[in-house]
Amino acid sequence: MQTGAVTGNESGTSLGQAVNQKILGKDDFFKLLITELKYQDPLEPMKDREFIAQMASFSSLEQMQNMNKNFESFTNSLTALTDKLMSGSYMQQAISLIGKEVEFAGDDGTLSGRVESVVMENGIPKLVIGEQRVDLSGVLSIRIPPTKVEDTTATDNGTT
Repeated sequence: MQTGAVTGNESGTSLGQAVNQKILGKDDFFKLLITELKYQDPLEPMKDREFIAQMASFSSLEQMQNMNKNFESFTNSLTALTDKLMSGSYMQQAISLIGKEVEFAGDDGTLSGRVESVVMENGIPKLVIGEQRVDLSGVLSIRIPPTKVEDTTATDNGTT
């Protein structure tokens, strides 16, 4: 007795959509397995080896999906950590500019001034220069301000 191809629509249209998109999940796998078992030739039922192989395929699919979820979670954690480290690095760079004179791109062209302090705005360090808050990316040049040198030479007033 010969049987034809499985023509039942037991698995629904979601399976057809998944095949078209080349994305099959475990639900689709179970639908295929149940449909195959339902329409198999009773005189030649599925052999144990075939069934075990299909279950092993399902197990592999489920493990790969779990690995994918874990990898996504790891990637998100790594991205968050990288963002925090970069923010800390930018903060260190900004702090190192306190007391230095900088030229920066302002609304009125190139401006300059001494960095008085650093503030954080939305996780981004800003240099406080007078009334302006300047992003590090706006800094064009940095100078160490000249220090005042006091005259320490002794005057000779005739005493020995």
